[in-house]
Amino acid sequence: MKRFLSVTLCLLMLLGLILPFSASARRSADKVVRVGWYESTYCYRDKYGRRRGIAYEYQQRIAAHTGWTYEYVEDSWPNLSQDVDMEYALVSHIYSNQRVRFADFLQDNWLGVVTVLIVISAVIIFLLFQKLKGEKKLNEQQRQMEESLRRELEQKEQLASVTRIAYTDPLTGVKSKYAYQEAEERLNRRIAEGTVSEFSVVVFDLNNLKSINDSRGHEIGDEYIKDACKLICSGFKHSPVFRVGGDEFIAILEGEDYENQERLLERFERQAQENQERGGTVVAFGCSRFDPRTDKNTLAVSKRADVNMYKEKALLKNRAAGETPREPEPAAEELPVLQTRKRILIADDMEINREMLGDLLAEDYDIEYAADGAETLELLRSRKDDIALLILDLYMPKLTGQEVLARMQVEEDLMNIPVIVLTVDQEAELECLRMGAMDFIPKPYPDVEIVKARIAKCIELSENRDLIRRTQRDSLTGLLNIYYFLRYVNRYDQYSKGIAFDALVCDVNQFSAMKKQKGPQFGDRVLRAVGGGVRKLVRKTGGISCRKERDTFLVYCPHQEDYGELLKEFLADVAGNRDLSGVTLRFGVFANAQQEPDPEERFVRAKLAADSVKEEPGKLCGFYTYSPGT
Repeated sequence: MKRFLSVTLCLLMLLGLILPFSASARRSADKVVRVGWYESTYCYRDKYGRRRGIAYEYQQRIAAHTGWTYEYVEDSWPNLSQDVDMEYALVSHIYSNQRVRFADFLQDNWLGVVTVLIVISAVIIFLLFQKLKGEKKLNEQQRQMEESLRRELEQKEQLASVTRIAYTDPLTGVKSKYAYQEAEERLNRRIAEGTVSEFSVVVFDLNNLKSINDSRGHEIGDEYIKDACKLICSGFKHSPVFRVGGDEFIAILEGEDYENQERLLERFERQAQENQERGGTVVAFGCSRFDPRTDKNTLAVSKRADVNMYKEKALLKNRAAGETPREPEPAAEELPVLQTRKRILIADDMEINREMLGDLLAEDYDIEYAADGAETLELLRSRKDDIALLILDLYMPKLTGQEVLARMQVEEDLMNIPVIVLTVDQEAELECLRMGAMDFIPKPYPDVEIVKARIAKCIELSENRDLIRRTQRDSLTGLLNIYYFLRYVNRYDQYSKGIAFDALVCDVNQFSAMKKQKGPQFGDRVLRAVGGGVRKLVRKTGGISCRKERDTFLVYCPHQEDYGELLKEFLADVAGNRDLSGVTLRFGVFANAQQEPDPEERFVRAKLAADSVKEEPGKLCGFYTYSPGT
């Protein structure tokens, strides 16, 4: 379009400059112009009778340009001035541009004037069009930048929110296991840099939590955990406290608490003994100081603290049983090892490529190698919890890189492992991205710092994604947790107006007794099986689901007229597992649940419907009848 307008303008200008003036020249070559003449300063005759003066010379320049021939009419100025508009084209003493009339000249060249005006107008329109186009493009770029900035801010806010949730234990409000891992890594860096010399680690463990859960229920057990947490936080007010397990807490003492740790620990021990005597919350603890001469990392300190904690735990148990205290066996190995170095698997059939890349990364990572696609999958399956990143060559024997990617995407344990592809084929990049690859490293390898930066960024993005996934979902069943489930329920209500939804609750009958009789592992198998059935149900109905607590599952789905077949299929999936014989379920349905404005209350009502059939062995599902205000 721009090229077309430019060519058109050039042609118009050329025509405007050539055609009209050439025509004008032909028409004006033999034209006679009458000129009024009278003697004055500007026009006069010399002593030889020849015409002279500024006005005369100006007239001759006009004639040279136009080809006119002048016919002079001599008279007085008053007479000439009266007739100038009618009879004379020029008056001798009027020679300025403002006062000389070119009526005949303009009349003969009207086509040229019009053409020039058209060209000028076209140029102005073209420039205005270009300006408007540039402003539109600038506005679009500005809008895109603003939209990109808005999305980036939203992502940062979401990540910050998820990070706060992930780094905070939801039951007690203290820092979580993820937060402890980061604190441990920060301490390890300070140890390596030699910038820390004084800190202590205190490991806490709750006595009797399992027996309380089994005998009095998990709600009482949760209150027991909260009381223990309050006891720990009040004893070490100036130190971060982390909940790293169901009944395990860790505190890192620095500064004021480190200086006063003997007094604080003695007071905490007295409190634990007093609580034991009156039947209150009993917490065993063990403490260890960092020794810069021997301790290479925080793990060495926490292991010693863990040994001391188990000694204290045994003393408390013996004291409660009235037995003579005895030295327990060391239990340092029972503390879970928190890995600080990430492990990378390099899969390439060329040994020299594997070793070259491994040597570049060995300083910062633990390296595993695979020579073909089959070995790669075997290592991924056996080390799935340890491998932080797979660096994958596309062209390998047995299974190609694309085939490995395809298999990873259908195996639940492998689909979240990040993959960087090694390739010289740029056309394969898009296909690999669609199959789940996060980034690429070209061959030959670029600068080592670029490779390290890409690897570190992929691992960080994967950990953030995993953090969000773990925060949103129940670790046992993979279903949403109650917090995110209710957020999605609100979204369904907001964006699916006009569609009726049902609230459904599923409970396992006699779950606590069954778990106590057959063990916690059996209970976990039951919950995973029910979770699998719930996932199939929501896939069929187009809903969402969550595990609310222990054995209670919630489903929010578009209204179904008949739940009979759906629930039969559900039960068949669970009963099809031979290990789960004797397991029975009950369901409660609150149809058209938006009648109740409060999303949480909808599932309370569905739970009432499920509990209504608890004592009716032949009945599988109860339905709640809504009455406003009840």
